[in-house]
Amino acid sequence: MDGTEDRHISPLYFNKVEDVYEGEDGKQRTLTIIKFLKDEFELSGLDEFLVVSDDGEAEEIDVNGYKFSDLPECFRNAIKEYSFTICYTDNADQEEQADTFYNLNNGQYLSVFTIFIL
Repeated sequence: MDGTEDRHISPLYFNKVEDVYEGEDGKQRTLTIIKFLKDEFELSGLDEFLVVSDDGEAEEIDVNGYKFSDLPECFRNAIKEYSFTICYTDNADQEEQADTFYNLNNGQYLSVFTIFIL
């Protein structure tokens, strides 16, 4: 394994307008996860995973070609129980949304100060 499976997933950004959360950043990630959970595509291009069973036996598992429902239960549970970081603004206008988009897409992280202003 090359460590890519331990990478952090970037936060999802939404703008709350009334009772609706509109996606600002992360829509593609969100839709991909939903499609995977619905078995709409198979995994590919992944290294094998080293899995240690409860009895201490180590086994390498190749999940390439697996849909979500094909994965071992421990993998499915880990995916379903993953906690995403979600950031949202309340009723941000178009300029504020554009600022958020600009900051997120030019390699600049939002500071705590910026997040609270939005």
